[in-house]
Amino acid sequence: MGCSDTNLSLVCPSSCYEENGNAGVGACAEGTPIYSNEETCELDDCVGDVGSVSETCNGIDDDCDGVTDEVYATIDRRKDACDTLKGVCASSHVYCDGENGWVCEKPDTYESTETSCDGLDNDCSGLVDDIAISELTLCYSYDPITLVNQATGHCHPGYWHCDPEGTGEMTCVSEQGPKRETVCGQDADCDGQVYSQDTNQLDKWQIVFGVDYSGSMSTYIDNLSLALDSFVSQFSSPQHEFALVNIAATNPTHLEILADFGPFSALISALDPDLNGAEEASIDAIHAVCSGDLLEFNPNAHKIYVGFTDEPGQTYSSPPQSIAGGGDVCFQNDVVVYMFSLSPYEWEDATDPTGGTSFFLSHRHRSMLDDLNTIVKEISCSDGGQ
Repeated sequence: MGCSDTNLSLVCPSSCYEENGNAGVGACAEGTPIYSNEETCELDDCVGDVGSVSETCNGIDDDCDGVTDEVYATIDRRKDACDTLKGVCASSHVYCDGENGWVCEKPDTYESTETSCDGLDNDCSGLVDDIAISELTLCYSYDPITLVNQATGHCHPGYWHCDPEGTGEMTCVSEQGPKRETVCGQDADCDGQVYSQDTNQLDKWQIVFGVDYSGSMSTYIDNLSLALDSFVSQFSSPQHEFALVNIAATNPTHLEILADFGPFSALISALDPDLNGAEEASIDAIHAVCSGDLLEFNPNAHKIYVGFTDEPGQTYSSPPQSIAGGGDVCFQNDVVVYMFSLSPYEWEDATDPTGGTSFFLSHRHRSMLDDLNTIVKEISCSDGGQ
């Protein structure tokens, strides 16, 4: 007997899915059906169903394959996740951290504030070893006892500074050590005693002028000769002796004595603005004069070397000499060094330790004469020293 009950009705599904992927796996989910005819369950729309999409880093299985966040880091993702790829940060890598998205992991050498002197850009700023002064420590390479008299002396510590060339070497910069006493009213050697006329017992003067007579000095030499003439003419006393050296001579050493120690008149006679020279042995001249290899100083005299050149420091000796080495030799032999050049800072390793000064080489003879006059005023502890 067959069933003929016409009161039975069709029950439509309560969920639907029309997207790609596996519903119920990962982010894929069924939706709610909207039927156009509930008697026939003819579907009009499936609302809210979620299909598979390309996988992203979000802690969700977006492509509904049962695996979450199977995505790969690329250079574009590194650029997006990392605030910079400069310096050591160029080796940063990124990883997916689920709902936190892509995370940039910087290398072990990274420093939020640069503190390491290692030739690297550790803080990824684009600058190598740009260590802030606040991160540096004090240093002092001279006898610590000279710091005791900081109230009177000019000695003070410096700070360790990383070589800006990126070598990873630390050097002590801006320190000031003891110098030979030459300037009145100062305690240059940091012994607690201010230099004065009472402590200055020497009364004889010997000044060596080392002049670069090379071709490039031709625009300076006339005014330089005039300045030297005017300067030495102030000193008629036999207690003042002058010597003149050509530091660009054509002989193998490039050094030639034009006038040995003698009165101002002898030096004036030796001045020759038309003299032609060769290579400028400006560094070798300092070594030769201060060591006594070229001229013999009187041990009971103020010993002064004054150099003039328009070129960077040059050496032709074997082994090569250095500016700092010249300063050491002059300091040991009580010779005060003064230099006139276009780059005064270059010569400070020779002038500063000896108590001298580096001047700018001027085309004006009056300017050079004024600078020359300060030399004798400083060392004589007087207003003139004539």
